[in-house]
Amino acid sequence: MTEIPIRFGSPELFGRVRKFFLDRGFTDEEVTRRLKQSKDALEPDEPPNVVRPDATAADLLVGLFLKFSSAPATLCESLLGGEALKDLADLGLIRPEGDQLRATVRIRPISSLFVLSDTWDPNPGGARVIDDVVYPPDITNTLTYLSYIPLSPCKRFLEVCGGSGIAGLIAADCFASRAYSYDISERSTQFARFSAMLNGLENFEAATGDVYAPANGLTFDRIAAHPPYVPVLKHTWVFHAGGNDGEQISRKCVEDLPRHLAPGGRFYCRCLGSDREIAYEQRVRQWLGGRQDEFDIAVVVLRIVEPAQLFSSGVLQGTAGPRDYDAWRRLFETLKISRFLQVVIVIQRRTEPRPVYTVRREHGSRSGPRELGWLLDWETALAKGAEERILNSTLMPGDVQLILNNVIRDSDWSLSGQRLLVDYPYHSNWEVDALAAYLLPRLDGGLTGAALREKMIGEGAISSDFPPADFARALGGMVSMGYIRMDGEFQLPAPRQQA
Repeated sequence: MTEIPIRFGSPELFGRVRKFFLDRGFTDEEVTRRLKQSKDALEPDEPPNVVRPDATAADLLVGLFLKFSSAPATLCESLLGGEALKDLADLGLIRPEGDQLRATVRIRPISSLFVLSDTWDPNPGGARVIDDVVYPPDITNTLTYLSYIPLSPCKRFLEVCGGSGIAGLIAADCFASRAYSYDISERSTQFARFSAMLNGLENFEAATGDVYAPANGLTFDRIAAHPPYVPVLKHTWVFHAGGNDGEQISRKCVEDLPRHLAPGGRFYCRCLGSDREIAYEQRVRQWLGGRQDEFDIAVVVLRIVEPAQLFSSGVLQGTAGPRDYDAWRRLFETLKISRFLQVVIVIQRRTEPRPVYTVRREHGSRSGPRELGWLLDWETALAKGAEERILNSTLMPGDVQLILNNVIRDSDWSLSGQRLLVDYPYHSNWEVDALAAYLLPRLDGGLTGAALREKMIGEGAISSDFPPADFARALGGMVSMGYIRMDGEFQLPAPRQQA
């Protein structure tokens, strides 16, 4: 473990620093307004990295704690005051460098929290990244991960591979009676504990251990993970490397769920997976072992990455070299990886005996956390038996297109197939039979499922022997894909506006 610069103080000292930050405008709103995020949250916009003489107190705090800047000690005392500087120094948050002061850590105001991570200088010749670096909580991938974690109340929340502890800190602050953050790095544990004290959170606990090791038999109502998932041939950084296929740590997170996820609980994970001879979502189910019949699985594919593209990214980032190409190619062929997938996984433990489901969806242009929440609720209702609800609900067609495929046969165009295309709630391109394409326009007037069945019997499209329950289940599958919409409790959320 590398040297940890921070020092723990009394609750009163932490309280003074917290109040000082707020009083000086070092808040999420003000920081977001000041930062010029041309590429991402880690990009400094002033290469000299020196705070300007005409800076305000808020400018100075942003410069010190977010832009890897230094500032003259006289300027710091003038803008921040001697007592505040002493408090910051007593906690190990600033250090002198000649006649300058520099922050020892990065502090990012997020919502009502202050979250610590290691300083991050992406400038050429900047500071070397240490092995157990505590990664910033506000980069795009992490913010995407956080957006999928529901804010609904729960008793016990756990984040594994916690890093800065950001998800656990938000849970403790917003919705969990008690929140936990575990990480294999003691440095991450210390940073997360410090953040909890800086924010006055008494219902937060950080511990060091491999995935669930510190749990000591506890079960949790909600578990979240953003594990290291970059495929590597050799170790890089603790926050980065996910084994040679990128799945080593996420697989362990899933394998141990039967011992730690409470009935009715959900596990949320943002990671990298891969399709092989067996589809990724089916392999995730296999990871659950002999108790997989207790769990529902939903996988949303955010992006598809070809193996060659992944290797090229590694070369550009310096984690792989051109000489590694043959080794990577042999590895991917041995594992029979056809493509990599950036995914969000949700695994739900059922509360009563019933069939479980496995669904996979492809992210559409307007997909997001609300749509995933709707999908989970609807698939759970289907698993419990929603036939009567479907038959009695008003049904309408989704935003669907019918694409006809024609081939030349006998000197003319001949229909060879038809596909239904939707982009909301998820992207789907489904080759369907004539009956599925036939029924959708008949919903334009808003029929119930039962009325639609009677209409199609009257038109001779289906037999009167077609059981209502089987017909309802077929409609339920089309609702799940977005081809049909329902009114009432399971009405789709209004799609968000595209930028």
